[in-house]
Amino acid sequence: MLGATREDIRILPSFSFMLKKPKSRGRFCTRYGETAVLRLEKFNDGLAILESERVSIEILAALQGITDIDEGEIQFFAAGAVATDAYYFLTGDKRAIRSLATSTECQPIAEQIAGHIICLEMIIASLICSHGFDYVKAHVVPARTCDTALMSAFGSGDLAESKNVIAGLIAYIDELRALPINLLAPIP
Repeated sequence: MLGATREDIRILPSFSFMLKKPKSRGRFCTRYGETAVLRLEKFNDGLAILESERVSIEILAALQGITDIDEGEIQFFAAGAVATDAYYFLTGDKRAIRSLATSTECQPIAEQIAGHIICLEMIIASLICSHGFDYVKAHVVPARTCDTALMSAFGSGDLAESKNVIAGLIAYIDELRALPINLLAPIP
């Protein structure tokens, strides 16, 4: 989808530790299942850490008081607002996207990272285009309860139809693109 390699991916310094903390790991396992957490741990192993010098302290402070933007997104948005090279944020957190795009105090930051966010629905739609609907459905349906949009789009489970799923995904994407500042990347 992006032509990115593992070497291009950055994670927050706290993410690896969060996966190892019993309380956090337990929450992840409850929400996503043990198999998904094990796959995430394997994927996460060896990824580069987002360098702290790439994060603007001023932007971090400006974002701290914004409701619906959690600490992880705050750190990524702050890094993106000072980035000079090509980058994308991949997130399933639509509340954070909405908050950043609609908060007047975040407008300068939102304008800096506009066009650099790829939401989960964009990823799923792209996977359908590249791997086919049946392949994606087989992988998403068992885990669809972990995300409201996926639950809505694939709510019929194994009976879900391509046209309905794609229409549901596009509706979520279009809703985010219609916010006062379109933060989404210009890809399908």
